[in-house]
Amino acid sequence: MPIKLKRDKRLDVFQAYLVEGADFCGEFDIPLVGNTDVIPELMVPFSVAMSKEFKPKHPERLFVHFFENDYKFIAFARNPKRYLKRLKKYAGIVAPDLSIYFDLPRALKPSQTFYSRALTFFCQQNRLTVVPLVRFDKDEFSYRFLFDGIVNPSSLFVSPYGCQDDEQSRQIFYEGLVRMIDELRPKTILFFGKMPEEMKAYCQVKNIIVVEYKVNTRGNKISSRITINNDVSDLPLFAK
Repeated sequence: MPIKLKRDKRLDVFQAYLVEGADFCGEFDIPLVGNTDVIPELMVPFSVAMSKEFKPKHPERLFVHFFENDYKFIAFARNPKRYLKRLKKYAGIVAPDLSIYFDLPRALKPSQTFYSRALTFFCQQNRLTVVPLVRFDKDEFSYRFLFDGIVNPSSLFVSPYGCQDDEQSRQIFYEGLVRMIDELRPKTILFFGKMPEEMKAYCQVKNIIVVEYKVNTRGNKISSRITINNDVSDLPLFAK
C-alpha cells in the first residue's frame, strides 16, 4: 500500500517522505520505480554539475550521473529536495548509485538498494527524468533484493565503476550482469564504459540493445554516448 504522511516533518529522520505514494515489492519492501526509454547523449558527474564553476551553454543536453565516490553526492542522498531546482536544469539523471561494497555488512546492503530506489522514485515524482540503475554483489544473499523495484525496464544503466580493480571483481560484475539480463530482460542496456565483446554477443542473443559511453575523467568530465555497431557476427560464438 502507498505510504501517506500526516506527521510532523521534523520527526521524519528516516526520510519516509522519499517514498510517499510509492508501492513496494519483494522481501525487503523495495520501492517500485518508473521506467523510461530515454537514452542520454552526454553525461556529467553530480559533483561537477553542482559546482559553481561548471556553466554549460546547453545543460538541457546533459544527464547527471552518480558514478563517483559516494562522499561526493552524500549531501544529495541526505537532502535531495535541496538540489531539485538545479537538477531540473538538466535533461535528467541516472539513478543514484549508492555503493554496495563486497565487505559491507549484510544488514546495510538492502538499505543501500532501498535508498537508491527511494531517491529514484522521489526524483521521478518531482518530474525529473531518471534512468534506473542496478548494482551487483558477490554475496548470493544480495540477489534477494538487488533487482527489486524494477519491472519490465526499457533503458537500464549498469556501471563497472569500482568493480575493475582485479579479476575477481570483474568476474563478479559480469556474472551479475548476466543474471540481471536473464531476470529483468531490459530492452536497452546503457553501459558506462566499454562492454566486453563476449557480453555484447550475449546481449545480442537476448535481443538487447547495448549503448556504451566514452568515459571522460579529465576537465569537465563530460562522458559521451558511443555510436553502436550491433553486428558481432564475426565473434567465435557466431562462427559458421
